[in-house]
This record gives sequence, structure tokens and C-alpha cells, in this order.
Amino acid sequence: MTDLVPDLRPHAAGPDPADLVRRALLETTQRLRAAALALRGDDRRRQQALDRWFAGFAAEVRGHLELVEVGVLPRLTVAGAIDEATLDAVAADHTWADHVLGELGDALGILSFGLGEPERWVRRLATIADELHLALEAILARESRRLMPLLDELLEPTARRELDRELLRDVTVNRAPFSLSWLCELLDDDELAFVLGAAAGASRLTYRSRRRAYRRSAAAAFPDTAG
Repeated sequence: MTDLVPDLRPHAAGPDPADLVRRALLETTQRLRAAALALRGDDRRRQQALDRWFAGFAAEVRGHLELVEVGVLPRLTVAGAIDEATLDAVAADHTWADHVLGELGDALGILSFGLGEPERWVRRLATIADELHLALEAILARESRRLMPLLDELLEPTARRELDRELLRDVTVNRAPFSLSWLCELLDDDELAFVLGAAAGASRLTYRSRRRAYRRSAAAAFPDTAG
């Protein structure tokens, strides 16, 4: 895509797109844990707001894991850098994360539609939110400590830049507007300028037109922690 910046980390000054996304995912799961612990069984409005917001975030997690599966692992496999045991371990962990996302979404749906005893499901929600954070913490740590350094070592600069472009397209195009608004809310000024500078003009327009709506949805879901 010609509207992406031509030189992306780690071969040029600027943040690593994968690091930005991993950090945002973990920060968000921490926030989700806090929200689940603070949620009251009789607060249906907040339960519904959290349910609506979580649908977008669950897509972010699944989208990131899918990108690792289709963008990172095949490159490492072709280079002979990982074995079948490692691939099996990654697949198992991704399946675990997907299962936990499904359970958390089910718990929020039950609360939002009043389909179960509220206090019981609020407690269940807190337990699942904690498990989601632990799962992603382990999965993303392996990515940053083992998988990505292998890419930096094995890929030629042009191929590495193309992967960075895929990572940014995933956030700025594939699941916009939620993805771009969600990520940009967690960036500092320099990181924000980098991501928006790497986005297509249409994505930047979408971000500017939808960021207030995202902030309202996040504030409704996280009234005690929203910035």
C-alpha cells in the first residue's frame, strides 16, 4: 500500500507496531479485570455497555492471533526457525485464548439479557476476565521474546517492513473503526502520530469521525476508569 510510511521499525526510527498492539491488548485486559471486579449485579446499563464494547475488543484479540498464525508463523516455518512442537504449543494457546474470549462474551450476554442470577454471573465474569489476562500475558510474552526476534534475525529488511505493514493494515483498515480508535486511545503523542501517519487517508478520516463515539462507548463500559 503506497499510503503507508515506507520505512517502519525495526529498520527505521519509530515504534514497533507489534509492540504497540501487544501493549494495548494487555493494558486493556487489565482494565477489563478491574471493570469486572467493580461490576454490580443490579447495574444492567453498565453490563450492556460492557457487552457492546467487548464485542469490538474480542475481535481485536482474535485478529491479532490470526495475524500471527497467517503472517508470522508461516515465515518462520519456511525459514526452518520453529519446529512442530512449537507450532502445536502456539496453536493450543491460541485455542485457549479464543475459548476464554467466548466464555467472557457469553457471561456478558447472560448478564445483559438477564438470563441468569446476576451476582453469580458477575463473580464468574471476574474469574474469566482474570483468566483472559493471564492467557494473553503468556501468549504475548512468547511473541515478543521468541517469535519476533527470530523474524528480525531471519527476514531481509524489505520482508520485515512488509510484515510491519501487515500489522498496521490489520489495525488501521481490517477492523476499523473500533480498532483504530481503541489503539489510538492508548498511545502517547509520538506513537499516535506514527500510527496515523501510517494509515490510509480513509482510515484517518474514519478515526477522526468516530473517535468521540468510541470514547462514549468506553466511558459507558468503564465509568470508573475511563480517561
